[in-house]
Amino acid sequence: FPKTTLLLTPMDMDRVKYPFRVEGIITDRGETIMLNTVKTNDCAAWLVENGKVPSLKGWNLVRREITVGDSRFDLLLEKDGENLYCEVKSCTLFGGELCMFPDAVTDRGRRHVQELGDMARAGIKTAVLFLVHSSLVKSFSPDYHTDPAFSQTLYENRHDIVIIPMAIGWNATLSLTGEMRELPIRWDLFEIHGSDDAGHVLFMIELDRDHLIDCCPFGEQNFSKGFYISIESVQNGLAKRIEQLRRIRKSKTSPFEYLREQSTVAGVWPIRSKNLAPEQLHEMCAAIAPRTIAFADQTLFYFETNPTRTRNLQHFLTKVRMEIV
Repeated sequence: FPKTTLLLTPMDMDRVKYPFRVEGIITDRGETIMLNTVKTNDCAAWLVENGKVPSLKGWNLVRREITVGDSRFDLLLEKDGENLYCEVKSCTLFGGELCMFPDAVTDRGRRHVQELGDMARAGIKTAVLFLVHSSLVKSFSPDYHTDPAFSQTLYENRHDIVIIPMAIGWNATLSLTGEMRELPIRWDLFEIHGSDDAGHVLFMIELDRDHLIDCCPFGEQNFSKGFYISIESVQNGLAKRIEQLRRIRKSKTSPFEYLREQSTVAGVWPIRSKNLAPEQLHEMCAAIAPRTIAFADQTLFYFETNPTRTRNLQHFLTKVRMEIV
């Protein structure tokens, strides 16, 4: 986004493609967020070695990058002759006072959690340390909107793995500020909103040119070049409905499906929330859309340019996924 402050490191151009690496950003509210995942692992090792993680106090760092079977974990710890395998995850997704992980689907992360759970049930101590790069958040939740499979796996293994969300603060020189604490985990949010496959979906398509489309039996409709968002609410089978929306259907029941035939998918955002009524979502989306197109039983929200590159849509998604809980 324009006027966002990036924290950069110059790179050796003989070895890499780009002259700088983005190490972090400074947010709208003046908070520094560290983005370098290599530094996240360095930070995790330092926190453990210096006794800064209450749940891992007394454990000593033996080795980094330890292989077990087909998987590699970040830290091997030891205490009184017993080993503990710890996986480190970097969390940079925040909304209001809540942080969530992951911010993208991670099958690798899901496998790691399942393997750590299996090891724990076999008598081997295991942990997942989520380093949350914000000292302003107050609680943690798996991101059941983005990755329900990871969230379900983490939830199912919560009694076997030591799960530690650790909030830390950074300054503009990317040094720790000393503000750090373990966060409570909001399992109740997953139980209420994420444990079944229901909710809403914002489905966005892109039309690359103006079209006059015969939406029989709805008549001919003029559609301008740009981006169109449709909102659907699903009581059961949200994931299946999203896959249906991705496909071009032979049997069409709405103007959107006729429009879908001439367009490409540009964005899909599930919102697994029981606290949001469809009317509320429509009202909030209409507030940020330049134009709405109403049909008998469907409303489309039109944007001339890609709204994912605007703060308005990002703030909207953060609010409905993380603040109205």
